[in-house]
Amino acid sequence: MKKVLVALLLIVFITACDSDEPSLKGNVSLQAVNPQFPPENLIKFRDENSESNRFKLLFSLEPIEGNKKGKLSDIKIFQPLPDGIKLADIEDSIRDLEGLETKPSVSEKIVNGKRTLEIVLNNTIAYDKKKFTPDKIGFSVVLQADWALQNVSMPKAEMEFTDSRNGKLKSSLSPPPRSQIINMKVRLTFPDYYYEGDSSGMISYNSTNYGAQTKLLNQPVKSMVKENDYTIKITYANDETANLYLQPDFTMKNSKTNQILSSGSVTDSDVIVNLSRLVPGENVKYFYRLNNEDWKQFSQGDSISVTKYGTTVISVKSEGGFSLPENIMTKTITIEKRIESITVQPNPIEIETGKTAAFTVNIHPSDATNQDLDFEIGDETIAEFTEANRILGKTEGETELVVRTKDGSNIVVTVQIKVKDPYIPLEELKFKKTVFKIGLGEKIPLTDLLIFNPDNATQKNIVDVVTEMKNKVQVIEENGKWYVIGKEIGYSTVTATAEKQRNGNQPQASVLFEVITNSNDDEDDGPPGAGRW
Repeated sequence: MKKVLVALLLIVFITACDSDEPSLKGNVSLQAVNPQFPPENLIKFRDENSESNRFKLLFSLEPIEGNKKGKLSDIKIFQPLPDGIKLADIEDSIRDLEGLETKPSVSEKIVNGKRTLEIVLNNTIAYDKKKFTPDKIGFSVVLQADWALQNVSMPKAEMEFTDSRNGKLKSSLSPPPRSQIINMKVRLTFPDYYYEGDSSGMISYNSTNYGAQTKLLNQPVKSMVKENDYTIKITYANDETANLYLQPDFTMKNSKTNQILSSGSVTDSDVIVNLSRLVPGENVKYFYRLNNEDWKQFSQGDSISVTKYGTTVISVKSEGGFSLPENIMTKTITIEKRIESITVQPNPIEIETGKTAAFTVNIHPSDATNQDLDFEIGDETIAEFTEANRILGKTEGETELVVRTKDGSNIVVTVQIKVKDPYIPLEELKFKKTVFKIGLGEKIPLTDLLIFNPDNATQKNIVDVVTEMKNKVQVIEENGKWYVIGKEIGYSTVTATAEKQRNGNQPQASVLFEVITNSNDDEDDGPPGAGRW
């Protein structure tokens, strides 16, 4: 690409008292930092400053006349800066030195209420009989455009210097021709298209075969950055910001309460969908679809009803204007058929300690969308879950099973749990008679002679049987059962002891056994209540 040089020439003649006195003439020109981006076609990409939005202000000073001997010093140039142009924020803002031993110093100052570039030359010019040392001075200052500009010219500059013979002198630099201008636009580029902002605030979309324009604020554009896939953040010269949306958006409302629902929400009523954000530009069209249905066109004032139970994927897109076809706004909503009632069977739930009991839960309606439930036992020292829908009785007492829905219907059912201890203590042990007759050599099961009170006592085992006269009446235990055997003619008291109860009681019973001969089986000479077993 050929080198582009745009120069703005400013000439000033400083005349002393007569033609023998020295003077300075100077010119200022505009020059590209990068030939691809001349001052009349600068571009700022995104929010970054680079060679594309910078240019050089080239100064050239030449002394003239001066038949006598002296020097020129304290040379200063005051260059007013247009709005949107500033000293480049780089270290080497002073370049292209000619005839200077040291770099001039440059800074921005406020002069007469205006931003002004003050350039101070640290060198002197000596003259003697029209011979100057140095005979030319040149340098450039790099400036940058901060925001979009159109047809901006550099104002005329003022210069002052000190002549060793005539003191301090001032002069104005001639303003540049009107044809020497500065233009800049702000651009956000992508592989196949780009966005551009200008000094009026106009934003344009440019691609190979399509374009669009819009204006959000009436201010020069300062920067454009992509916030996300569907938003461009635009900053203006006054530092205000605005968002340019490349994708439409929509709201979802509960049809009963008008509550705004976020994507992924669960509700129990129909949902109303409306456009809430439009895409800038002319002739923009909007389309929606539910799940994988065909796309349907709709407008800003239309309402779309979602009535189907379950999860629905809602997609909205736009065409035309600043729309990006690949940017589709998608949200999901779930409409639940909520639970109306639940019942638990059995009710109440009765369990014996150490055992388990199952229960069932019936949900109405049976096709409710979310049938997940929370189960809780009030006092887990009395009962606890062993598995789903099964409870273990731990200790005797009463507690409750609490069942809660999780679908937002807020139904709570409480069922009483009764845990009973099946243990029945043995309160009394006694023999059926006061005296029993037993034949010599006869063997009788002891438990057949006993009465257990109550008869359904839990612990009825006989753990010990003692006879006073072992030679008369013998007791033996066989296979867990006790027997009484008549050994000799005579009498013996037999005492039976039951197992120890939980309450510490251990019932006992005693009875008199008379051993008789088998020939006397039919005799009954004993006391009242006595007799054969």
